[in-house]
Amino acid sequence: MLMKISNTNNKKKKSVFCVFYCKSTGRFLYELRSSKVKHRLVFGLFGGGIDKGETPKQAMIRELQEEIGMTFNRFQLKLDLDYIRLYGIVVSREFIPKLSWESESYLWSKSIPEPMLKKMKRNIKPIKVMQLGLEIY
Repeated sequence: MLMKISNTNNKKKKSVFCVFYCKSTGRFLYELRSSKVKHRLVFGLFGGGIDKGETPKQAMIRELQEEIGMTFNRFQLKLDLDYIRLYGIVVSREFIPKLSWESESYLWSKSIPEPMLKKMKRNIKPIKVMQLGLEIY
């Protein structure tokens, strides 16, 4: 089920993020942001900005390759705001992401970890928007 929410603030840079859900453990994948980036040492989701000329889906594929060293081509759009798109991927088992310099660590968890990036916790709440009828890798 796609949630579409309209926001009149179009000045924000458009971004994409991905919720990974592991069907066998019931846990979600979170990123602990690096001490070298904005909003450092808080949990969030893997993703980032949409570059000029990119579609949101192309940006999601690129961001996952850059941030976790893996290529995923099949995912479903779960939340569509004017400034953010949240995609979902269900995996059959947990994996170890190959982290870039932007991430300090990662965590598979059934609940939202703390400290969580405020705007992410306030606007997205990945556990509530994820639907489990996705294709499994």
